[in-house]
Amino acid sequence: MFDKVMVIDDSSADRFIAAAVIKNSSFAAEVAGCESVPAALNYLQSLTESGEPFPRLIFLDLNMPGKDGYDFLEDFKFLPQGPRQNTTIVMLSATDSYEEIARMQAHPLVSVFLKKPLTDDSLKEVEEFLELKAV
Repeated sequence: MFDKVMVIDDSSADRFIAAAVIKNSSFAAEVAGCESVPAALNYLQSLTESGEPFPRLIFLDLNMPGKDGYDFLEDFKFLPQGPRQNTTIVMLSATDSYEEIARMQAHPLVSVFLKKPLTDDSLKEVEEFLELKAV
């Protein structure tokens, strides 16, 4: 079980589903939810200032109004390396576009791509990835 994970998604329904799946599966003790990229960056900056650790995982929606998932990735790399170095970013999207999926998977900060909505099986996929990464 992780101490804290984060869900960044402009859809309140998708944030609710993700939080419910995470909590019901005992995947994480705490789920921080943010509805936009600026809100998420402000939250992470506040953690930096208070000395609290970053979430171990960030579930990031790709398509959001204003700043999207790629904008978050670009801004995330400017946060202090120490707090963010143990954070794994999981990209979430409902897209079926092969080109978009390939672009997400090729991004150096994206570790896993998952189709929405988040499910118990997709959490198992993340756990398997993290186990392989630890080896």
